[in-house]
Amino acid sequence: MEEMIMFFYDLLLATISYLRPEPSPATHCPRKSSGGRRGPCSQPRDRRPINVAVTGPVGSGKSTLVRAMLRDAGAEVLEEEEAADSSDSLRSFVFPDNPRVLLWDLPGIEADDSAPWAPEEPGLAAFDFFILTSGSRLNEKVLQLARDIERTGRLFFFVRTKVDDYVRQTQQTSFPQAQLLREIRRHFSKGLQAAGVQAPRVFLLSALEPRDYDFPDFMQAFRGEFSTRD
Repeated sequence: MEEMIMFFYDLLLATISYLRPEPSPATHCPRKSSGGRRGPCSQPRDRRPINVAVTGPVGSGKSTLVRAMLRDAGAEVLEEEEAADSSDSLRSFVFPDNPRVLLWDLPGIEADDSAPWAPEEPGLAAFDFFILTSGSRLNEKVLQLARDIERTGRLFFFVRTKVDDYVRQTQQTSFPQAQLLREIRRHFSKGLQAAGVQAPRVFLLSALEPRDYDFPDFMQAFRGEFSTRD
């Protein structure tokens, strides 16, 4: 998979180098909701792209999260993108709020996979920022990836997806939702800290309910990470 990532990454850089107006074949430029393509879909000439990897176990909702992020930025997600399954494919999307930012929807990590990344390999080095997703408990594959990213000095957000389902399944009248969410956040923060992550950024959200839980805070924090890199 690392060879595939680097192939598309090198292809993208070659496209920028030759100043071709069209984006890389691996990159989707979502339409703005008001109609028509956003103008600066191709990358600026004098700036390299900021590659953001969205990764996590198969079924953790990472593709749904990518689409929700694009919609929040005002993009129209096409039907074929809505139906696409990236559990075994690699796709990237230009983030409309900052055309330098590429959201890479990576293939899902299978439970029986060998370690998906090695910090000394170019696969990890190809990305500038990570969003790790988990739709349930922390598993060793996600924790290992978090450790590898931490060792390289790269930043990442940890996103506990599908939190709405968990809240509905465990909600009790004697246990307020706010307290439940605090306990979930503390559980994941402690797990990441035990794995060696110094200051984990944990967000609890449902990509299907973008106005609730931590999704607004997540998007504000994500935009803030790249506001100084324009």
